[in-house]
Amino acid sequence: SLKKYGVMYIEQLLNADMTKILELKRIHQYEIPKHNTTWYIDLSNKIEQNWEYIKNSSKANPINRLTLINKFSNLKGKIITTDHTQGPIMGKITRELKSRDQTVVMRHMIQETTEQETFSPLKACEGCPLQESLPTLDTKTKGSNTKYCAITADVTKVSYLPTRNSRVSIGNPEDKRIKTRIVISPRSLQHYHENNPKPVIKKQFKHNINDHTFLQKIIDTDTQTLEMLEEYTRKLQRSKQIIAYTDGSLITDVSSNSLTIELKKQRMGFGTICLVENLNLGRIEWKGKVEGPPSSTRAELWAILSVLWVIPNKTSIKIITDSESSIKAIKGYTDERKGKHWSNYSNPLILQTIKELIYTKEINLELEKIKAHQGDYNNERADELAKLGSNSGSIFSINSKYLREQQFRHKWNDNNIDVSVKELVKTKGEIESTISWFTQHRIYKWLNKNIRKETNWKWSQEVWQNSKITDNKTSTRDNSLRSFSIKLLNEELPTMKVLHTRKPEIYKDKKCPFCNIYDETNTHVFMCKNTPNTLKNTFCYILKKVFTQETGKKTDPNMLKKIYNSHFLQVDIGRQIRDTLPVDRFAYNDLVKGLIPRSIYNIVKNYINQAAITKTVILKTFYKWKEILRSTWIMRCKEFLKWEISNEINEIKKKSKGKRPFDDFEYLELKKQLVQWGKKISIEVIDRSYKYNSDILNNIFFCIDVGGVETY
Repeated sequence: SLKKYGVMYIEQLLNADMTKILELKRIHQYEIPKHNTTWYIDLSNKIEQNWEYIKNSSKANPINRLTLINKFSNLKGKIITTDHTQGPIMGKITRELKSRDQTVVMRHMIQETTEQETFSPLKACEGCPLQESLPTLDTKTKGSNTKYCAITADVTKVSYLPTRNSRVSIGNPEDKRIKTRIVISPRSLQHYHENNPKPVIKKQFKHNINDHTFLQKIIDTDTQTLEMLEEYTRKLQRSKQIIAYTDGSLITDVSSNSLTIELKKQRMGFGTICLVENLNLGRIEWKGKVEGPPSSTRAELWAILSVLWVIPNKTSIKIITDSESSIKAIKGYTDERKGKHWSNYSNPLILQTIKELIYTKEINLELEKIKAHQGDYNNERADELAKLGSNSGSIFSINSKYLREQQFRHKWNDNNIDVSVKELVKTKGEIESTISWFTQHRIYKWLNKNIRKETNWKWSQEVWQNSKITDNKTSTRDNSLRSFSIKLLNEELPTMKVLHTRKPEIYKDKKCPFCNIYDETNTHVFMCKNTPNTLKNTFCYILKKVFTQETGKKTDPNMLKKIYNSHFLQVDIGRQIRDTLPVDRFAYNDLVKGLIPRSIYNIVKNYINQAAITKTVILKTFYKWKEILRSTWIMRCKEFLKWEISNEINEIKKKSKGKRPFDDFEYLELKKQLVQWGKKISIEVIDRSYKYNSDILNNIFFCIDVGGVETY
């Protein structure tokens, strides 16, 4: 109920010195209830019971309703307040402020009064000792002789005054005119000005590092490379006009193991060529390797940074690059009028270093864009050097402690993180939530190392979600399939095992009511009696039909035979009576959970030879497979309802409150251990993701085996 009044904190319901609870009609200037409601009275009673604690927490209310004005916003007609030697005064701004204005002129406003009482409506003061010698402000009515009181105030010490326009009048109910009324008491206004904090003064932050130290220490690499670049700097001392070609390279290394898992690792390098026309130096070339969040733009920026670091002071240089994004990033970052905060840029450390090098060395920089791979010899040579640099031993890095103007830097695990805040938080959140899922006890019990590695997690997630959860178009069918997929994967379907845990007095055991052999779990529903054979034949039929639709040719019988005999269509009976063992592999038990095996890709691709079409065939097959599983579950639910009726389990019993299960201390201790492992693994994976740009869903580099040993 408080949401529509804009209330989030208890202090918003109290007056300025926290001595009184406000009436409900006083806490918002737009929503005006006629009287206090019952829930607000109950809330007020609760506050009074904890009054001493609330009052002792602060002498002044930290949440006040007055805020300093912003002189660049639309201010004309606003009611404001400022402190004065005679006490707080109120006024109305009569004209817009300009950027150069340091004072604001306001029409003095006072509250309506009678001989006995002061009321909330405001009216213009017609003259008082506070009036200053300014041009008078006449009324809107032409020919009126009434003069109004005008006062000036420092624009930095003026605050908005909360008011509302209303016809409701307590002092004069017959007066139905719309009037501007103050919604806080004069006592609260006085208290605000007495406790108003001083405005924060931003200080210019600059490390006490001289130019020589900055230029010597800002870049770090191996000793041999440093000596070589220092020699290049000496050779270029007499060169005042330089042309440089730069390029960066991002190379992805893909390695596979016996389980046909592709592990991706990316590396970056840069290459630079300097041409000097007025000396017989010919060309100067160098290359290097860089680390950090992999991107081609990062490598390109490092190439430009290395040039600016090597060339002498007060040099005019034209840098020719094929990276439009690098040019825009440098121009946007060095131009402070753009308004984009530095922390929102990717590679902020590199850009800050480039900016400080330009200003420190007084470099006249010109950036020129060239089309890549268009036959320009120097550009092609720079590209070649960049690829060689990604394999070189000369790793370049920035000593961020020698940056002189950056006030703070992003860090993770005591390492500088050269990415934007938004990107860092997004990646960190994705990794932590993913690992949190993997280290749940319910997942830990059936998901061993082999199954993790043999699952294509990215494609599996696409099938579970089907469409983006943020999509504006919604569908009941899509929502039902999504809900079923998530519950099936997380052991949340209302099977006998779950129902027995919730209400053991109604559902006496965990056995399947249809076969009475195994416990009924999520996977057993699709493995009971002859169900596996039916579903396996259905899976092959779906694949055959989708294959023909997408490729336009008949399905090879050998492919279907390989699929039917593959490990992922073999039922693992042992896992129905025990937890998963470390040696267990991906089986039919996992296929019915909605997981996609990696091995199916290689089988299908041998008969299509096109990666994109192969992916489409597999995803469409599993979309339809998900619908078949849901249809099977619905049929089971209908049969289960009949079983409940035959066992006299009615709606009243099912709605009764179940007993709390006993505390399993061994289970609770294991859960704590899993949480600790999850935190440790998160740090490792975030570091790897930052350094190698690993995809968390396709590159699970960790596992917690049944013995409790962490392996990466």
